[in-house]
Amino acid sequence: MKEWNFIVNDEVVDTIDQQGRTKEAFYWIILDKVYELTQQYRASVGVYSRSGAEYSYV
Repeated sequence: MKEWNFIVNDEVVDTIDQQGRTKEAFYWIILDKVYELTQQYRASVGVYSRSGAEYSYV
């Protein structure tokens, strides 16, 4: 299962699982979460996909 971390100011502020959703549907969830966190923290939000110990920038 894919896990996505949302990072603000070098700190993981939220993590969500893909939970069997299609990639296309889940990307809309990611966009919504990035917008929410950007409004909340007034800072840039990094999104990283994690499977095991491997990270990749989206």
